[in-house]
Amino acid sequence: MDYQAVARQLLEVVGGASNIRNYEHCATRLRLVLKDNDVVDPDQAEALEGLQGYFFSTGQHQFVFGTGKVNEVYAALGQLMEAEGVTQISESSAKEDAYDQLNPVQKFVRILADILVPLIPVLVTTGLLMGIRGLLNELGVSLSGEWNELFAVLTDTAFAFLPVFITYSATKKFGGNPIIGIALGLMLVAPQLPNAYGVASGEVEAFHLLGVNVTGYQGTIFPAIIAGWLLSKLEEKIRKFVPQAMDLIVTPFLTIVFTLVLMLFGLGPIIQLVEGAVIGSIVKVIQAPFGIGYALFGGLQQLLVVTGLHHSLSIIEISLLNDTGRNILNPLMSASMAGQFGAAIATASLMRQKVKRSNMISAATPTVFGITEPLLFGVNLRSLRVLGSGVVGGAVAGLMAYFLNLSATGMGITFLPGLLLYTDQVASVVKYLSVIATAFVVAFLCVRAQAKAIRQELEPEAEVEETVVETPSEDSVRTSIDVQLIQPMAGDIMELDQVPDPVFASGAMGAGCGILPTDGRVLAPFNGEIMLVADTKHAIGLRSNEGVEVLIHVGLDTVELEGKPFTSYVQVGDKVQQGQLLLEADLPAIEAASKSTITPIIITNSAEFDEVATASAKDSFIHIR
Repeated sequence: MDYQAVARQLLEVVGGASNIRNYEHCATRLRLVLKDNDVVDPDQAEALEGLQGYFFSTGQHQFVFGTGKVNEVYAALGQLMEAEGVTQISESSAKEDAYDQLNPVQKFVRILADILVPLIPVLVTTGLLMGIRGLLNELGVSLSGEWNELFAVLTDTAFAFLPVFITYSATKKFGGNPIIGIALGLMLVAPQLPNAYGVASGEVEAFHLLGVNVTGYQGTIFPAIIAGWLLSKLEEKIRKFVPQAMDLIVTPFLTIVFTLVLMLFGLGPIIQLVEGAVIGSIVKVIQAPFGIGYALFGGLQQLLVVTGLHHSLSIIEISLLNDTGRNILNPLMSASMAGQFGAAIATASLMRQKVKRSNMISAATPTVFGITEPLLFGVNLRSLRVLGSGVVGGAVAGLMAYFLNLSATGMGITFLPGLLLYTDQVASVVKYLSVIATAFVVAFLCVRAQAKAIRQELEPEAEVEETVVETPSEDSVRTSIDVQLIQPMAGDIMELDQVPDPVFASGAMGAGCGILPTDGRVLAPFNGEIMLVADTKHAIGLRSNEGVEVLIHVGLDTVELEGKPFTSYVQVGDKVQQGQLLLEADLPAIEAASKSTITPIIITNSAEFDEVATASAKDSFIHIR
């Protein structure tokens, strides 16, 4: 391959050297951030010689050339850039430049996802447990005091301390000390403060201090994010004028005190005003004629969950039950949930990657028990199209609830467990199920109607799955070979299509599998030679004495860690023996940086062989014939 010619073609595709804002490469891909993205024609990009895949995602144009080739193309591109006099490339990383190109809404969603997505596994697990407990209680199943308290530990802990998780994650995201973030989060939900839910229901009175009603921050999301942001910025400012010798004591002290005071006495009153306005607006909306209020509430109610103001609705529910004995908000809440649930399931059905599809379904599942935070933060908030589809579904079902004159006999449970609030009449059960089904189906169809746009938004790299690896010439095919590779890292083996990276999962780079490692040591899978050591040390390429070429890519997107968690013991050209230590990875450090440790093991020239079989045996990890 003429790499200079490929680089010239690449420059033509991206609008010339002057249009390149930043570029870098990992073990398989060339990543470009451009000043003007509109000049790139995807069809022309995919026609580049030697290219195995192209996609545009989160501000980056990613060209998949494969191991070895990408280094040559990168070097040739650099030479052409220099020859054209373009030597001043952005000093920021390509990831930072790509982030700068996002619009404000995309940036906000990205920040929200970076903070909340790491919490999804905990929310999914405890959400399911909470739903099961609520259903058991409504069915009349009672547990003894000790067992009930033990079950409450499983179900209540994560949600009771949700602001703690969020302040930790937000502080980490905004560059502050995450341990201080944990301390602040614990203070915001300290048992000494009046519980926010108790205050909302009238069971507990808020503290009245300095003319301000002070309560805890249980169940809040945005206030916790604001607390993490405020803490990080105050810490940064305070550290600038505090002498280094006093930094360890003075900076954390001032940071926590100032942030806590601002949250309790500054933000607290603002939140109270907002909650009062929300309650007043909801009452006016519901009272709108011709079912308009029902439609608006059914469509938009789940947006209150994102703000953390949804617990205020219990005040209205209690008032409705006291005055009329019926609760018209309950079916509308379930309609709103069902709409978002239908949108999430439809989105999952669009995903071509099994892992991504499975994760979305897992995040959506607790919704059937009335727990929607995992669904919102794990799926729907990532795309305004998906979120909007859920709103439409909820709105249509809300209007339907108005015409059916549907209301509940109680409060506290929604969606499927909420059926128990409609058992006074068979007709009520049928109406309730009809409302939920309508919300689900309408939202589902809205998402499917936008399938192409949503798939491009959430899985833009999926087109790589259709890439066909070049078929080698007959002269290059080895017909007599029998090589067994040992497992290069200790851990669980997974099928390649389960690796949550489309370039690897699609097989575009070659056959192989993934490993979820339990040990950071990387060993040589065979006797051979080192062909590649990534500059960031996250990937190693080897060729066996028989000609088998293997790429070991430790973690996903770990190129962004700039080599910090990795220690390499070999260099290009070294001869290695099977079982020899090649690399060590600090797995906890990789996970702390919010990167996956899943390690693809790819036979990059697998097309040259008759069979590449993956086995579970450590001493016969991959068998090539």
